[in-house]
Amino acid sequence: MARRQIIEALDDILQDLTDCDNPFGGKVVVFGGDYRQIAPVVVGGKKEDTIDASFASSLLSRNVNKLSLRENMRAKDDPMFTEFFMRVGNGTETHVLDDRIEIPNNMILPFVESHKSLCDLIDLVFPCLDLFLTNPLLVINRSILAPKNDCVDEINEILIDKFPGELKHFVSLENP
Repeated sequence: MARRQIIEALDDILQDLTDCDNPFGGKVVVFGGDYRQIAPVVVGGKKEDTIDASFASSLLSRNVNKLSLRENMRAKDDPMFTEFFMRVGNGTETHVLDDRIEIPNNMILPFVESHKSLCDLIDLVFPCLDLFLTNPLLVINRSILAPKNDCVDEINEILIDKFPGELKHFVSLENP
């Protein structure tokens, strides 16, 4: 989620634009996500700096009507996975050393060598590319999170090479 200061600036701007002193100028603003999963990054900061930078620390957050989902549709097929991540998010997972937790073996893909391990991960997440071509709905809940664009480019190159059929290039109309 965006830093508290950015959301507060949005509030100020909307109040100015609408000439209304109500939060966000009386406009409906929808935020989505889980505070535990989308904390703002504070480079070199401590836990309390991250908390201070989050919207939850803003006085505006008191004016927000928070709604919770009743059923997690993504997680309903794997309750053990869901329960593990809820314990991690709630801070109730058993610590093995200081602030470290043990990740269950069934959630770990062993590292062999950089390229091989990346290919293994891709095969695990996207096991049957042929099926994805015939039924694109099978792929919509699958993703690989990468820290940088060059990692994304490498993953995409490997995936493109794995797709069956002939590679076709298309030219965008926006290109000169």
